[in-house]
Amino acid sequence: MRQFTIAVLAIGIQCAALVGGVSAKPHFSWDTVPVYIHFGKSTGPLSDTELRFVAQSCDFVCLEKGHGRGRFGSTEKGIAFDAKRLKALNPRMKVLFYWNTFLNYPLYDACQTVAKHPQWIFRDKKGEPIYKSGTLEQYNLLNPEFRQWWAAIAGKAVTEYGCEGIFMDAVNQAKRPIWMKRGWGEGNENILTQAVLDMMRLANQEMGEDAILIYNGIRSSDPG
Repeated sequence: MRQFTIAVLAIGIQCAALVGGVSAKPHFSWDTVPVYIHFGKSTGPLSDTELRFVAQSCDFVCLEKGHGRGRFGSTEKGIAFDAKRLKALNPRMKVLFYWNTFLNYPLYDACQTVAKHPQWIFRDKKGEPIYKSGTLEQYNLLNPEFRQWWAAIAGKAVTEYGCEGIFMDAVNQAKRPIWMKRGWGEGNENILTQAVLDMMRLANQEMGEDAILIYNGIRSSDPG
């Protein structure tokens, strides 16, 4: 399966926002080891063979940024296409939409909106954009309009793209010491934490209370 990379994780996952519903939860039983597959295929949708492999291997996946973009032109269209196909083969299948918290990957239709709002981009004290890896824009998490927009895309993942929720990635990258010094201001870590909590609250409102939100923002080096 060339250009089809799968990270298969046999893990127990803690999900936020699973309060009221059962329908969005992945099927769970200790009769077999729970398997979650997190992957993306940028060149196009899954082949029939790849599709069967995923559908038969697990009931819970996350489709990554850029999935299907080579054929459909955007992550949203690629994920929506294969989410529907996976569920047709496996009615228990639950699909997460990869949605980065901090990095503006230019792989989504949604990025066209970001381009119209320069105030949504993370900037230094002189007003210049602060890039990751030279060219990758980063979001201004302290802008409330940005947070509402970001949450609205999370809502579309559920209401329009056929997913059960989102994988909220790169949460802690915004609090790297270099970014605190250059942009946010040293000592403002708690303000960023509150902004992220607001994003989660808004996303849950947009997606619905039984949607899944996986928060990739805790590291072994974190205090407490």
